[in-house]
Amino acid sequence: LPSTDELQPGDLVFVSATYFDPKRERQVHDMVHVEVWLGDGEKTIGSRWFKGTVQVLESYQFVSKSYYNMQYHFCSVDTWLGGVCRSFCPKHNWLKRPVTPQKRSIFNDSESSTQDA
Repeated sequence: LPSTDELQPGDLVFVSATYFDPKRERQVHDMVHVEVWLGDGEKTIGSRWFKGTVQVLESYQFVSKSYYNMQYHFCSVDTWLGGVCRSFCPKHNWLKRPVTPQKRSIFNDSESSTQDA
């Protein structure tokens, strides 16, 4: 998504950045963090600062102690929820074969999955 104007609750906010520590392993596309958009202003839900807890955060924008040169990328989850997961990067293609959700997956909509619950 090009901007926050198109975000819907549940969409993802990815952060790409460069680590301060040059010994840290560089991530693919420099993606270092992700949070879930709540749909109320800039609020997201995520975990920051090595606290190990998930919390509601007032804004997806923050100052990191681990990385700098932060850029924000917004991604709709509509296609994923519809079962279509694809890479947007020609350099890092995902598997081309169809994926069948496991029996206990929340994405499995077969009758048998509700009977086991």
